[in-house]
Amino acid sequence: MRLHEISPVKWASLNGLDIAYVSDFAMDGFKSDIFEAHQHWFLSSVDRPYIIDAGANAGCVTLYLKQLYPNADVICFEPDPDIYHLLEQNVRRNALTSTQLYNCALGDYDGSSHFYTSKAKHLSGGLGNSIKPIWGIQEDLSQYDTSLKVPISRLSRFINRPVDYLKLDVEGAEFDILNEISTCLHLVKQLHVEVHCLGSQPDMMFNRLIDFLDHHLFYCHIERYQAKLPQWVQRWNDGSKPSIWSIRAVNSCFFTTDQLLTK
Repeated sequence: MRLHEISPVKWASLNGLDIAYVSDFAMDGFKSDIFEAHQHWFLSSVDRPYIIDAGANAGCVTLYLKQLYPNADVICFEPDPDIYHLLEQNVRRNALTSTQLYNCALGDYDGSSHFYTSKAKHLSGGLGNSIKPIWGIQEDLSQYDTSLKVPISRLSRFINRPVDYLKLDVEGAEFDILNEISTCLHLVKQLHVEVHCLGSQPDMMFNRLIDFLDHHLFYCHIERYQAKLPQWVQRWNDGSKPSIWSIRAVNSCFFTTDQLLTK
């Protein structure tokens, strides 16, 4: 069931794809980061890679990767009921095969969780959605339905074979998820994770995650992500001091450091 009426759906034609979206701000970012900067390009040693898109939003990363590897098996997780509807439309409109969609959040347990998402989808486009209130509530509280609950699942249930590419963009829940899959992380060949930290001293959480990946024998390529935050979350930005890093990591059991190169 959808929580409330989503903003009118718009369509963009990009790289031979038809993409449904509701926020110009979000779509501009998807176009720049995914399709122009090739942020999620990766080298696969197999013709049919297994890809996990956690925090899929409207599915632009999945659309990009299915063009790169048409035979890929992809599973997408998107908890926002409104944005999930866009994801469904984009998968259907572009006739993606071998693509499974899950309308749930990911965490370190199975059950349900409160979920924080702005009603103003025409502005946010689902960016900033989170099961963590410190990340999910970025505007006036009146813009949120704090009673919304979504299903939550452990990602380890879906890692029963080698994962060629794991993308995590989960607004503050990344360490919970990575820690939960620690016993099967050896099956993950490459991952791309956005690390979200708050406060004036964000290095502690960031370093904890880097140490975790190093312990699991991953080489890491790190970039400070200069997110262009919209003016309507400026007050939250000033008070919370968010820091975002983009980590590209490869499993040293599968790759050598010179294969960290992006497109």
